Amino acid sequence: MLNKTMNKAASDDAKRVARIALEKRSVTLAQLHTNSNGLSTEEAANIREKTGTNEIASSNQASKLHFLAEAFLTPFTLVLLILATMSLFTNYIFVPQREKNLSTVIIMVVMALVSGITSFIQNVRTSNAVQSLLKMVSVTTNVRRDGKDQEIPTKDVVVGDIINVSAGDMVPADMKLLSSTDLFCSASSLNGESTPTEKNANFVPTPDKMENYLDYPNILFKGTTIVSGSGRGVVFATGEHTVFGKIAAQIADTEMKETTFDTGIKNISKLLLTMTAIIAPLVLVVNGLTKGNWTDALIKPSLRRWA
Repeated sequence: MLNKTMNKAASDDAKRVARIALEKRSVTLAQLHTNSNGLSTEEAANIREKTGTNEIASSNQASKLHFLAEAFLTPFTLVLLILATMSLFTNYIFVPQREKNLSTVIIMVVMALVSGITSFIQNVRTSNAVQSLLKMVSVTTNVRRDGKDQEIPTKDVVVGDIINVSAGDMVPADMKLLSSTDLFCSASSLNGESTPTEKNANFVPTPDKMENYLDYPNILFKGTTIVSGSGRGVVFATGEHTVFGKIAAQIADTEMKETTFDTGIKNISKLLLTMTAIIAPLVLVVNGLTKGNWTDALIKPSLRRWA
């Protein structure tokens, strides 16, 4: 699922990241209104006021109880539960002891449970995927501010900041390398590949590597991990504007793609509801007119027909 979502995000960001990767470092610094000595505290505060903090807000904060209710309050499960209730009355409550039969009720309840539990598990897994991404964030970051290197909260990192990274660090924002020493980075949180790739500030993407911007040798992305070496880079995207942030937002906001099975279930549910709405009243009227006992027509014949 992450790979599919990543491809959607790639179509929006590829041109911007490619331009930054290919241009000279001095041009990138000028475009971001910064320099190799970093921003001042005042400049960073002004930028943060305009662009917001370096955080990823998840819109998917629903509880498991909400997911459970959402999973079972579907047309299909409701139809099954209604029919199971009708069958309970006609095949068990309103019949003699020797004719009591709960098999139909049990089958329908089991079908409703399987459908609801499957939907519940899918929703919870989607929510957990988002939360797992959001947890992959460092608490502090080594940044050059006011002409000196210092540790600041990661949420305070802004575009134009000069960031220092070394082995074991989580990259705090999307950044272009200005210098590097034996730097290897793992991007498994973005592309699922566990093998670290070399990053080098002096290399630019070659034509055969332009298609996948995650492979650009001079670009580091938020949420990736420095495996070895060290480097310094300039931030060009923070928070929800990073590739990492957009992947998390898309997972949180995009509904699970509807499968052919889901479509078929919805169509069957609509058919059953339509048939019930049209035929049940007709059966009731016919039984009431022919037998002259509307109570009996309501409780037994019509219910027995649908159970």
